[in-house]
Amino acid sequence: MQKLWRSVKNSVPTKSNQQPVSSNNQPVTSIEVSYNHRPTNDRSGMHKYSELLKNRLYGNGWLHPYRIFENTIQQLIKPGGVILDAGCGREASVLTKLNSLARLAVGVDLCALSATEAHSNIKLIRGDLVNLSLKNESVDIVTSRSVLEHIKNPELVYEEVHRVLKPGGHFIFLTPNLFDYGSLLSLLVPNRLHPCVVRLTEGRKEIDTFPAFYKSNTEGLIRQLGEKVGLRVCEMKYLGQYPSYLMFNCLLFGIGALYDKLISSTELLRKLRGWILTVMEKEIWQTE
Repeated sequence: MQKLWRSVKNSVPTKSNQQPVSSNNQPVTSIEVSYNHRPTNDRSGMHKYSELLKNRLYGNGWLHPYRIFENTIQQLIKPGGVILDAGCGREASVLTKLNSLARLAVGVDLCALSATEAHSNIKLIRGDLVNLSLKNESVDIVTSRSVLEHIKNPELVYEEVHRVLKPGGHFIFLTPNLFDYGSLLSLLVPNRLHPCVVRLTEGRKEIDTFPAFYKSNTEGLIRQLGEKVGLRVCEMKYLGQYPSYLMFNCLLFGIGALYDKLISSTELLRKLRGWILTVMEKEIWQTE
């Protein structure tokens, strides 16, 4: 822990023109930026110090939970398969990265989809996850990233996922852990204030912030919801991440990073980590 604290102190630059570098003193790559960087208010100039600290503490092969999520999909998708991204977002970023692995990649989201269907095998649908306009047993893999925490009635979404999945198909999702302090604080703040808070701390546009309910964000809730519809948990991992929502302040970011390193250092504290990555399988015997 003392070594980690020295890293925190040594990460504050002495010159204002110092550029962000990775742990091996190489410039941060575009791939790293695509996973790790979010636009953040920089009124105090503290964000660049947090960026330097992040690059020092989270190098040496550390994988962002988003990348682990995508790697898991790649391992399970079969050539010629159909993938559905439930809550694909405006840019459909997951589908854009993984569409080459599937015969057909479908994205569904309630918000206006700004992504263009540049790839012939990508189909984007503006619609509700509780009423998917897809045939029964037509999808091999359903994915979802940072979506389930925003669902008020997750049992309806689980039912729809089960309906469209083929027997033996997989539901792979990454969602915040309810027992992460960020999630608990989010629950304490009224939803009507979330857009303002996120704009001030992360710089995200208010239109891209949605109400949060966290009704599918613990191991117990996930297993319970899956069992009701015939989705069996075959893998569940707790993943840590640097506190992106504290990037606006270097001191707070350092404290948050120390906490993340602590709970990531032992399996005894794994259920306090920020993310839950789950792989569920549609039980074949449940089909008609």
